[in-house]
Amino acid sequence: MKKNKKRIWIRIVAFCMSLVIAACSTAAADNVEAKTNTKLKVHFIDVGCGDSILIQYGSGAKAEYGMIDAGPVYYTKTNKKKVDTSNRARNYLKKQKITHLKFVLLTHLHQDHIGGMIKILDDPKIKIDTIYGNDFDLKVLQSSKNKNKQSASTAKLIKYRDDEGIYAQVIAKIQKKVKQKETTYVVPKAGDKVYLGNACLTFYGVINARYKYARRGDLNYRQVNKYSIVTRLTYKKNSFLFTGDAQKETIEQLVKKGYNLQAQVLKVPHHGMQDILKDSKKARSDHRYLFKKVKAKTAIISNGYKNSYKAPHKKTLNELKSADVYDTGSRGTIVVTSDGKRLSVKVQKKKGPSYKKTRKGKK
Repeated sequence: MKKNKKRIWIRIVAFCMSLVIAACSTAAADNVEAKTNTKLKVHFIDVGCGDSILIQYGSGAKAEYGMIDAGPVYYTKTNKKKVDTSNRARNYLKKQKITHLKFVLLTHLHQDHIGGMIKILDDPKIKIDTIYGNDFDLKVLQSSKNKNKQSASTAKLIKYRDDEGIYAQVIAKIQKKVKQKETTYVVPKAGDKVYLGNACLTFYGVINARYKYARRGDLNYRQVNKYSIVTRLTYKKNSFLFTGDAQKETIEQLVKKGYNLQAQVLKVPHHGMQDILKDSKKARSDHRYLFKKVKAKTAIISNGYKNSYKAPHKKTLNELKSADVYDTGSRGTIVVTSDGKRLSVKVQKKKGPSYKKTRKGKK
């Protein structure tokens, strides 16, 4: 009898243990499933004719956020009226109830990419762990302010300063935050990485290169664009390439270094402007070299509604004919969502010009 009772108790204990193991296994499976279902969202914010991109990993209290650029203080419309956009990036963060950014990357020094940082830095409710960007003492080749007198022979390597003082304001506010130990400022090296959950952002710059002083248009302005910090975001099988206002020379440097530029989603540089090298109907966009390297299926253009540049330009769109193209100027904020395998696109405004490709590759 004692042996039988002992056997019964052993069976009962074994049964209970099996239930516990099953429960733990189910919980573990649920936990793994929850992790695999985590979404990555990239918000291309409508900030006018400029750039501001919010990267979101996960949702709710455990979500992690980073930002690339913060948009302009203003942009000019075709009727020459200035639109105040200084608070758009900050307002978007407030609307999303975001009070903590793991990082902010300022791709380059122009006000249409960094101007919105003034309002963000002034907001005590928004904490930023790290701010990445170019060296505050960055020297670039600059010639005469008169476009007609600009030339390589007169260009000098000088510390960058903008005429409106917006860059100086942003620097001063960042330096104050650093001094108060409220953030850190880092000039990233090529190959550096930062993570949001399982999503990885790789820096393809800063590359210390003395770019040639040449191109048509406002050469001083274009010269600064060449120092844009290009980054590539990956989440499992999905990939994004963020370019700031990178010019052809910037991309050529990255290709020489052997960086992988292929991505499913491309943030088109310079707001869809064509940056033509020659005054010719047959002339190619300066960005065609980039488009061929990236081979993106989705392209995002960040610009302002009825902007004075009349961007996106036709030549740029023609060279992006193999991709679905969305621009913030006509579609508002654009959110691309990744589950690690598939991508989906959501636009704020349903009405607007469509640049989506057809099955035959025609617009």
